[in-house]
Order: sequence, then C-alpha cells, then structure tokens
Amino acid sequence: MAQTWERLLNSSGGALNLSKCFWSLQYWEWKNGRPILRQTGKNDPALVMYNGASGKAAMVKRIDNHHAEKMLGVYSNFVGTFGVHAEVLKLKIDGMAARLESSKLRKLATKQYYELYYLPTTRYSLPITSMTAVELRGIQTKFKCATLNKLGSPYTYPNRVTFAPKRVFRANLVDLRIDQGVQQVKAFIDMVGTNQKAGTTLII
Repeated sequence: MAQTWERLLNSSGGALNLSKCFWSLQYWEWKNGRPILRQTGKNDPALVMYNGASGKAAMVKRIDNHHAEKMLGVYSNFVGTFGVHAEVLKLKIDGMAARLESSKLRKLATKQYYELYYLPTTRYSLPITSMTAVELRGIQTKFKCATLNKLGSPYTYPNRVTFAPKRVFRANLVDLRIDQGVQQVKAFIDMVGTNQKAGTTLII
C-alpha cells in the first residue's frame, strides 16, 4: 500500500522523500480487558520501498507507537499521550518568561506581549492535544509569575484570583488547563457546515 501511494504521487509529478518517511505497526494486545498498542518487537518486519524516479531501494524508518514524532509543530504519538510536546512547549514558554523578566516592558506592552505572542504560541496545539492538568500548569507557571510582576501584582496571587475574569481581577490571564478544553470545543464547532464527519455528526 505504501509503495502504491509512492508511485501514484510520482506519476502525478509529486514525490515522497523516503529518508523523511516513517511508519508504525498498529498491533493491539488485550490486558485486563483493555486494548493496548504493542511495543516494537525485534522480530517485526521491515519496510523497504523503492524511489519511483530512481528505482533505488530505501529502508523506511519505523517508530514505536509510544515514540513522539513532530508533525505540523506538534509532538504526538499513536498512543495519544503528549508528554514530550508538553516538555518542549514548557522549555519554549520558560524562555519567553525569562525574556519578559529581563525586559523593560511596561504594563500595556506586557499585556500585548501576552496576547500577541504567549497566547498564540500556547493555543496553537491545544485543539488537538490532551495534555494533563499537571503538564499544563508546569507550562504556564513561570510565564504567569513574570507577567504578574510586570503588571505590578504579586506573583504569589492564587490561581483563582489570577485567572479570574477581567471584571474581578485586572490581570485577566488565561488558565491553560481550562483553555485546552475551550479550544477543543471551538475546533468542533468550526467543523459545523463542512463536509467532515465530525461536522455532520454535530448537526445530527
């Protein structure tokens, strides 16, 4: 099937870069009544494909179902966990927090930095991830503290105050633990009116 797809692309003027391709074997094992994706075994088969243009053979990399691979900016695996993505995102956001702390931005500029850089960076992957509350809290903590300091508020404010609506607390910061669910709901609503199965199901 993979080779057929490669040939179809090649015949229509496209191509697969076999050195960048990877594949995974989906094999389920039942443990305690639950299906679990089996990890890679040493006797599992290999996948060899041939370049449609040159005819050269290439061994296509195989990844374990638990291995997180970067696809369209998100580190995901076939098991459905996002621990690696959370770690990578935390490092990025912590770097942004460090730059904010060392900057001379005033309150208005700090809010703009938060809304124009921090929120888009974190929200990009939220509609398709299922990071845990602990992972999301780790991602946002340092940036939250840096933002509160720049806004002239103690970074020790409890989360129920920090993430309160604007009418309650002027910081009006976003809690990623809640925002992940909100962004997922928005993504589903956006499918209404499209030809995708999720949109049709929502209408039904």
